[in-house]
Amino acid sequence: MGYSQGSHLQAEFDLTDPAVSEKYLRGFNDTHMTQTSQGICLMTPEGHDPFFTVDISLAEIDLTADDLPHLEIVFMTLATNPTPEYGMEIFLCAGDVPHATAGISIYTTFCNSAGSFQVIRLDLSQSPYWTGEIHSIRIDYFSPGNPGDIMYIKSVKLTSN
Repeated sequence: MGYSQGSHLQAEFDLTDPAVSEKYLRGFNDTHMTQTSQGICLMTPEGHDPFFTVDISLAEIDLTADDLPHLEIVFMTLATNPTPEYGMEIFLCAGDVPHATAGISIYTTFCNSAGSFQVIRLDLSQSPYWTGEIHSIRIDYFSPGNPGDIMYIKSVKLTSN
């Protein structure tokens, strides 16, 4: 995990680095994960509620939602995935919310990138639950998905702007 301060704070989880993936990724559901040079390759065998968690509490320093209100996920889906548009649900675990809880999430949609990386950028400060110390972020990467859908995630980054 890389952390930089100054006028622009950020905490980046570079998932092309096997050590980062091994240390911070937890709680896989309906997911086969393979480490690659392009990041983690996630395949959902059933297409039913696939997710994983980035355990931010393991960072060397305490990270707070007030300092890092923006989330960026760099990812790629494949042309072989049958759906042109997907949903992604991000569960916010900060402050008084220690783990993923129904109703405490942000939902977004994205188009199948057919082999090109793209970026989702979310303003988490719009959620009343994004406050205090950050514990983790659960990423339901296909919500819903299909059996055999594949996504590569290169990085997950929290930023100040």
